[in-house]
Parts: sequence; structure tokens; C-alpha cells
Amino acid sequence: MISGETGFWDLSIEFTVDGERYTVYLREDSVYVAKGNGYLFAIGSKCADEYVAFYKRVNDLLYEKNS
Repeated sequence: MISGETGFWDLSIEFTVDGERYTVYLREDSVYVAKGNGYLFAIGSKCADEYVAFYKRVNDLLYEKNS
């Protein structure tokens, strides 16, 4: 678990499931779900390449949107 005391500063994607909002934060090598505190999940070596490509694509989309 990671502390959300000072907020979360990584890239984020929000999902709504059955009326509940969830925020998933993306780091270069892990993801975490936060609501007060964050639960950190490491990206396993089996899907590391796919995750790197996904993370890069999200960054590219944000860059394009803000350009």
C-alpha cells in the first residue's frame, strides 16, 4: 500500500463501474489503484513489453491532446 497523503501525481485513467469511480495510476513499471491510499501492482516480466507500449501510447495521446 502507498500513502495518498500528498496526492497522486502519475498518469491516471478513470473508470466507472456500477456507479463507483475508480482511478488507476500508471507508472513506468507498475500501476496502482487509489482511493485515500494506493494499492501498487508490479508489471510482471511476461507482459512488460506490452505494458511499456501501452504506457508510451497513453503518453503520446496526452501529448497530442495538449499540442
